[in-house]
Amino acid sequence: VYTPADVTERVRAYTSLTSVGTDLGLNSAAYRMVAKAFSGDQRPSTVYIGVKSTTETYAQGVQAVLAASNEWYILAIDSKSATNISAVAEIIQATRKMFFASTADAAVINPTSTTDVGYTLSNSNYDRTVLVYHPDAVTAHPECAWLGSQIVEVPGSNTWAFKKGAGLATSSLSETAVQALKAKNVNYFISIAGASVFLDGVTSQGEWIDSMIFVDWMYARIQEQVFYRIINKKKIPMTQAGATIIGAEIRSVIS
Repeated sequence: VYTPADVTERVRAYTSLTSVGTDLGLNSAAYRMVAKAFSGDQRPSTVYIGVKSTTETYAQGVQAVLAASNEWYILAIDSKSATNISAVAEIIQATRKMFFASTADAAVINPTSTTDVGYTLSNSNYDRTVLVYHPDAVTAHPECAWLGSQIVEVPGSNTWAFKKGAGLATSSLSETAVQALKAKNVNYFISIAGASVFLDGVTSQGEWIDSMIFVDWMYARIQEQVFYRIINKKKIPMTQAGATIIGAEIRSVIS
């Protein structure tokens, strides 16, 4: 979600970084975020940029984007504000989408802090929000580099832990800081044995990111299969035979 001077088009699809720069400017946060999403060896074929007006809150902007388009799955916003992140996380929790955010707030790596955004999201048990700590989060947008390289994978074929992030500097974290992040289910980007990788691949609730995405993928595929059968059959009776027909479509996805 991006904030332009005014809103004339709520959501627009982009397939190239050049087009984003032409429309929104090379210095815009949206451009930097897409650049990170496109920076890896693998990248999404299309990104959707949603906009909010200067008079709207991020929550209002996201609600408007949701109403305008359902073509996207993972959301990232250009704000690193704890208030905005929490507000958007609450909205996305009620959908079948995912929200990736990042923060540079040092309180997140403080084990005694119980008011920072990491603690708040974890305490709210949000399993559709993923938070990344990075000291340069405001300009580096680490969540975009991470999601851009992994969202292209077939759901169920990958995990999100131990994945690289192109163009990102690693965080130098003490063991105390790492344990604080783990306790709050906040992800981070560090160097291990010379490799720069994201850990731990979890949502704010502590569920694995890949598990959540796989569940959503199965839900969508089952809907598609059942709908296909309904519209291509004259009648599905309210009998055991009809239940068998529907059951076969469901099994075709989960088997």
